Amino acid sequence: MLQDLDWLVPVGLTIVTLAEVPKRLLYCKTIEEGHRSVIYLRSLLSPDLQPHSRILIRHIHSINCADCKSEAFTALFQTGDTRETILFVTMAILDVGIDVPDIEEVVIFPSPGSASSIIQRSGRPARLPGSKGKAIVYLKKSDIAAAKAFLNEDPPDRWLLMTCNPAGPDLMPMDIDVDACISISNASQQILSVPKALLDHSKAGKCQVSRQHSKIAASERGSRSVLPSC
Repeated sequence: MLQDLDWLVPVGLTIVTLAEVPKRLLYCKTIEEGHRSVIYLRSLLSPDLQPHSRILIRHIHSINCADCKSEAFTALFQTGDTRETILFVTMAILDVGIDVPDIEEVVIFPSPGSASSIIQRSGRPARLPGSKGKAIVYLKKSDIAAAKAFLNEDPPDRWLLMTCNPAGPDLMPMDIDVDACISISNASQQILSVPKALLDHSKAGKCQVSRQHSKIAASERGSRSVLPSC
């Protein structure tokens, strides 16, 4: 549930204390999930910060308008006293090819798509030599149970790791019961031992993501009220 993300907007946050909040990336599976998360998190800002909500919490995705994308990437590289944004909600567009030196934490929500995506996204923070970062990964109960069953099998049965829906991840994060998270400290220096079966994740989910992009693009043409957030 989105309430699990409340901690990303600290209670009592003010203009004065913005600099104390770490620069974070929140990874979502789809643009729609990111949009819902952005709208919810912006609603948690205090009344005096609401006029600045679009700057404080930005949504970076593949169908941003050109101006919004330019503004977002400029903000992504702001540091120190010039930094305006505390949270960037994004997806695969920031998986690779972007080297932002001062990201302190990444959050993967509502659950990781594959072990390879965890490893890739966990490498986004702590890009400067000697710096430390953290990756926080939310997990579903069913994923935890499947992992335990896999570890208890001798020899391991890779089919235990298949999700109940082989076509891909659920597109409605509010329907997912999230009850646990894993914190990976100093993420840039972690060497994770991952069973190959975890990396052989079903690619069928890409079709759902493509359909989701088409759905959002269609809504953009039909109604301005349901556009993905920028």
